[in-house]
Amino acid sequence: MKPSQVVVKFLDGRLQKGWIDDFRPQSGKVVIKSAEGKNEIILSGLKAIFFLREPTAIPVREETLKPGGTKVQVLFADGEEITGYTYAFKHQEEGFFLYPILKMDSNERIYVIKKNAIRVV
Repeated sequence: MKPSQVVVKFLDGRLQKGWIDDFRPQSGKVVIKSAEGKNEIILSGLKAIFFLREPTAIPVREETLKPGGTKVQVLFADGEEITGYTYAFKHQEEGFFLYPILKMDSNERIYVIKKNAIRVV
């Protein structure tokens, strides 16, 4: 499996860029690889993980998303708001994947830490 390029956004405003080989949210942590080495991060201290789309990939259009998803808006404490679709929102899980629908969005998908979002509607 090819590593995913990511931007990790922390609750305190910090960013970390790197790659993830194998993301398993149920583990409660993620290992980010960067030029500085490997860094294990606890998910509960994050706002979200932004999985970047390949530079040559065509941005996702809302009408091309598979049916069955739920359109949601996520608002974070820093004022950032993201709209997209989720296909596996479960109240008992720590987070969920959101597929953004902005035409020029550079993110393929975003893993949102639910408890760190102010609002999900």
